[in-house]
Amino acid sequence: MGSTTSRAAADDAGTSDASWLGAIRRRLAPHRKRLSRLLVVVLLLAVGTELAPVVPRDVEVEFALGPDHGDIVQIRVGYVQDGHVFQSVRFDHPDGAPGVIVHRLSLPTGAYEVTVELLHRDGGERRVQRRLESPSEGRLRLLVGETP
Repeated sequence: MGSTTSRAAADDAGTSDASWLGAIRRRLAPHRKRLSRLLVVVLLLAVGTELAPVVPRDVEVEFALGPDHGDIVQIRVGYVQDGHVFQSVRFDHPDGAPGVIVHRLSLPTGAYEVTVELLHRDGGERRVQRRLESPSEGRLRLLVGETP
Protein backbone atom coordinates (compact mmCIF):
# COMPACT_ATOMS: atom_id res chain seq x y z
CA MET A 1 0.00 0.00 0.00
CA GLY A 2 2.90 2.31 0.71
CA SER A 3 4.12 1.84 -2.87
CA THR A 4 0.73 2.80 -4.32
CA THR A 5 0.63 5.99 -2.25
CA SER A 6 4.15 7.01 -3.30
CA ARG A 7 3.32 6.29 -6.95
CA ALA A 8 0.19 8.48 -6.72
CA ALA A 9 2.23 11.26 -5.09
CA ALA A 10 4.78 11.06 -7.94
CA ASP A 11 1.96 11.25 -10.52
CA ASP A 12 0.52 14.28 -8.75
CA ALA A 13 3.94 15.97 -8.72
CA GLY A 14 4.27 15.42 -12.47
CA THR A 15 0.82 16.84 -13.03
CA SER A 16 1.51 19.86 -10.84
CA ASP A 17 4.73 20.59 -12.80
CA ALA A 18 2.81 20.46 -16.07
CA SER A 19 0.01 22.63 -14.71
CA TRP A 20 2.56 25.11 -13.38
CA LEU A 21 4.12 25.50 -16.86
CA GLY A 22 0.67 25.73 -18.39
CA ALA A 23 -0.27 28.49 -15.94
CA ILE A 24 2.85 30.47 -16.90
CA ARG A 25 2.08 30.05 -20.60
CA ARG A 26 -1.49 31.21 -20.11
CA ARG A 27 -0.37 34.30 -18.20
CA LEU A 28 2.27 35.24 -20.79
CA ALA A 29 0.12 34.55 -23.89
CA PRO A 30 -1.52 38.02 -23.98
CA HIS A 31 1.96 39.63 -23.76
CA ARG A 32 3.60 37.48 -26.41
CA LYS A 33 4.11 40.32 -28.95
CA ARG A 34 5.49 42.70 -26.35
CA LEU A 35 7.87 40.05 -24.99
CA SER A 36 9.04 39.24 -28.52
CA ARG A 37 9.87 42.88 -29.17
CA LEU A 38 11.70 43.12 -25.84
CA LEU A 39 13.73 40.03 -26.69
CA VAL A 40 14.66 41.49 -30.10
CA VAL A 41 15.78 44.76 -28.47
CA VAL A 42 17.89 42.91 -25.90
CA LEU A 43 19.50 40.79 -28.63
CA LEU A 44 20.24 43.86 -30.78
CA LEU A 45 21.86 45.60 -27.81
CA ALA A 46 24.00 42.53 -27.13
CA VAL A 47 25.11 42.30 -30.76
CA GLY A 48 25.68 46.07 -30.91
CA THR A 49 28.00 46.05 -27.92
CA GLU A 50 29.99 43.21 -29.50
CA LEU A 51 30.28 44.96 -32.87
CA ALA A 52 30.86 48.51 -31.59
CA PRO A 53 34.68 48.22 -31.55
CA VAL A 54 34.69 47.01 -35.17
CA VAL A 55 32.50 49.77 -36.58
CA PRO A 56 34.67 52.50 -38.13
CA ARG A 57 34.55 55.93 -36.48
CA ASP A 58 35.30 59.28 -38.07
CA VAL A 59 38.74 60.50 -37.02
CA GLU A 60 40.50 63.77 -37.79
CA VAL A 61 44.29 63.62 -37.81
CA GLU A 62 46.39 66.78 -37.96
CA PHE A 63 49.96 66.48 -39.16
CA ALA A 64 52.14 69.36 -37.94
CA LEU A 65 54.98 69.59 -40.47
CA GLY A 66 57.25 72.00 -38.62
CA PRO A 67 59.25 75.04 -39.79
CA ASP A 68 60.58 73.42 -43.00
CA HIS A 69 57.07 72.69 -44.32
CA GLY A 70 57.63 74.91 -47.38
CA ASP A 71 60.37 72.51 -48.57
CA ILE A 72 58.08 69.46 -48.36
CA VAL A 73 56.48 68.56 -51.71
CA GLN A 74 54.84 65.24 -50.86
CA ILE A 75 53.51 63.56 -47.72
CA ARG A 76 52.67 59.84 -47.73
CA VAL A 77 50.79 58.44 -44.75
CA GLY A 78 50.04 54.81 -43.88
CA TYR A 79 47.83 53.66 -41.00
CA VAL A 80 49.08 50.24 -39.91
CA GLN A 81 47.25 47.90 -37.55
CA ASP A 82 48.54 44.44 -36.62
CA GLY A 83 51.21 44.62 -39.33
CA HIS A 84 48.78 45.41 -42.17
CA VAL A 85 48.32 48.77 -43.88
CA PHE A 86 44.71 49.60 -43.08
CA GLN A 87 44.58 52.81 -45.09
CA SER A 88 47.02 55.10 -46.88
CA VAL A 89 46.92 58.55 -48.42
CA ARG A 90 49.25 60.84 -50.34
CA PHE A 91 49.29 64.65 -50.28
CA ASP A 92 51.08 66.41 -53.15
CA HIS A 93 52.20 70.03 -52.74
CA PRO A 94 54.59 70.92 -55.60
CA ASP A 95 54.85 74.54 -54.38
CA GLY A 96 55.50 73.49 -50.77
CA ALA A 97 53.21 72.08 -48.09
CA PRO A 98 51.30 74.19 -45.57
CA GLY A 99 52.38 73.97 -41.94
CA VAL A 100 49.50 71.68 -41.05
CA ILE A 101 47.80 68.93 -43.05
CA VAL A 102 44.41 67.62 -41.83
CA HIS A 103 43.26 64.15 -42.84
CA ARG A 104 39.68 62.99 -42.18
CA LEU A 105 39.10 59.25 -42.31
CA SER A 106 37.17 56.39 -40.72
CA LEU A 107 39.02 53.91 -38.53
CA PRO A 108 37.78 50.98 -36.44
CA THR A 109 38.60 51.14 -32.74
CA GLY A 110 42.16 50.23 -31.91
CA ALA A 111 45.80 51.24 -31.83
CA TYR A 112 47.51 52.25 -35.06
CA GLU A 113 51.09 52.81 -36.08
CA VAL A 114 51.14 55.84 -38.39
CA THR A 115 54.01 55.95 -40.87
CA VAL A 116 54.64 59.36 -42.44
CA GLU A 117 57.08 59.87 -45.30
CA LEU A 118 58.05 63.47 -46.02
CA LEU A 119 59.61 64.12 -49.44
CA HIS A 120 61.56 67.36 -49.74
CA ARG A 121 62.01 69.55 -52.81
CA ASP A 122 65.75 68.68 -52.97
CA GLY A 123 64.94 64.93 -53.16
CA GLY A 124 65.59 64.23 -49.50
CA GLU A 125 63.23 61.97 -47.65
CA ARG A 126 62.36 61.64 -43.98
CA ARG A 127 60.32 58.84 -42.41
CA VAL A 128 58.53 59.30 -39.07
CA GLN A 129 56.43 56.85 -37.07
CA ARG A 130 53.79 57.77 -34.50
CA ARG A 131 51.05 55.92 -32.64
CA LEU A 132 47.42 56.84 -32.38
CA GLU A 133 44.41 55.37 -30.64
CA SER A 134 41.01 55.38 -32.32
CA PRO A 135 38.44 56.58 -31.44
CA SER A 136 39.47 59.74 -29.69
CA GLU A 137 37.81 62.98 -28.75
CA GLY A 138 38.56 65.87 -31.05
CA ARG A 139 41.35 66.18 -33.56
CA LEU A 140 44.49 64.09 -33.10
CA ARG A 141 47.67 66.14 -33.53
CA LEU A 142 50.82 64.35 -34.66
CA LEU A 143 54.10 66.26 -34.76
CA VAL A 144 55.97 64.89 -37.77
CA GLY A 145 58.18 67.82 -38.85
CA GLU A 146 61.53 68.71 -37.42
CA THR A 147 61.32 71.05 -34.47
CA PRO A 148 63.77 73.95 -34.27
